[in-house]
Amino acid sequence: MNTQNIDLTKSQFIYANLDQLTAQAKQARAIAIRELAVDAIAGLGKIFSKLAAWNNRRVATAELMNLDDRLLADIGIGRSEIQSAISSRMMQGAANRNAHDRDAA
Repeated sequence: MNTQNIDLTKSQFIYANLDQLTAQAKQARAIAIRELAVDAIAGLGKIFSKLAAWNNRRVATAELMNLDDRLLADIGIGRSEIQSAISSRMMQGAANRNAHDRDAA
């Protein structure tokens, strides 16, 4: 597509190149819509990722809260520490944390 600059200050140039200007405008609009769609999809991906992480924390909290105090003590946390234990584990990632624990032992 020819994208030469057209002098938009003079109406005779605008009318003489109206087809070209229309084509350039359509192309610019298509590019803008494509970029907007890509950004929207990326944003939705982040939202779904955050929702999944929130749900994982919610499920883990519920499972730990259902344990009795003796079982919680066996795994090294008290009932009041459940929220912080889950938050720190989720941040570090379970795989990295397990590898670190094995190396420390």
